[in-house]
Amino acid sequence: MSYSEIYTRIHWENEPDTSTPLDKDNLNHMDAALKAFDLLIKEIGNNSMVFSDIANCLSGQPTINQSTGVMTFPKKDGGAYTLDTLLEKVIVNFDFDQSTQELIIYLQDGTEKRVSLSAFIQETEFTDSTTIGFTVDNHNVTATVKANSIGDAQMQTNYLADCQSARSDAMDAADNANADALKAEGHAVGQQNGADVDSSSPYYHNNAKYYKEQAQAIADNSFSGLSDVDFDNLQDGDVPVYNATERKWKNGVLDIVAVKETSPTTAAHAVGDYIRYDGITYKVKSEINIGDSLVLDTNIEANGLPDGTTIFTPEEES
Repeated sequence: MSYSEIYTRIHWENEPDTSTPLDKDNLNHMDAALKAFDLLIKEIGNNSMVFSDIANCLSGQPTINQSTGVMTFPKKDGGAYTLDTLLEKVIVNFDFDQSTQELIIYLQDGTEKRVSLSAFIQETEFTDSTTIGFTVDNHNVTATVKANSIGDAQMQTNYLADCQSARSDAMDAADNANADALKAEGHAVGQQNGADVDSSSPYYHNNAKYYKEQAQAIADNSFSGLSDVDFDNLQDGDVPVYNATERKWKNGVLDIVAVKETSPTTAAHAVGDYIRYDGITYKVKSEINIGDSLVLDTNIEANGLPDGTTIFTPEEES
């Protein structure tokens, strides 16, 4: 705190000089100064340390004990203040004991402190749940999902919905495949699940097995007895002939060739030729030219062929 001067000297002069008269103004000037001094001393006494404390003020240079860390401050009255700085506890070096897993701290006073590293580690406990199990091997923790522990609650919502949708699609596909299999079985052999269908089924007498058996029966009836045909000795014009009475095939001779014809005609025919018109065999009575109309008893006549005559009517080339 700084202070400014509060009194200005009058500088009294002796007589006969009259510049500094001993009057009311000069006396009040001195009186005011005395009052100001009085107030200032009062303020010092109330707000500052008492005069007896002045003797306790510090004097001289403070000292420090390197071993104990205590600082000493000398006072004016010959006494001293002391302050323990704990400098002797300051760390000057450290080391690590591998065998005991301890940190060694060396202090200023030559002593040492040991701190176990386990004091810095907060133990964490791994507890198994219904879905996750933990194992520890050489400080390595492994988490494993337990077998058969994952349920709907652990599945991602959309993934579960997708699985259920795929399951539904698969079941529909299986049903459709089973239905198609039954249809295929019906069309193939006239059975469903290995059992013959009844007469109300669309596969009854309407399946590959049935038609095969029918074709085989026709073939057996139609071509039975072909062993009686001497194919090795067939001559030009010879044909196999089926005898319905004996139900056998035998060697036969081609008697005539009847050409299939329309009216008007598409070819020329000489007298004596045979033509096949509307499923009937006719004999040419008069010469026929291309484009002629066929007229019974004019250019053709009904042919009274004897029984046993073999007629061959070749198909027209397309």
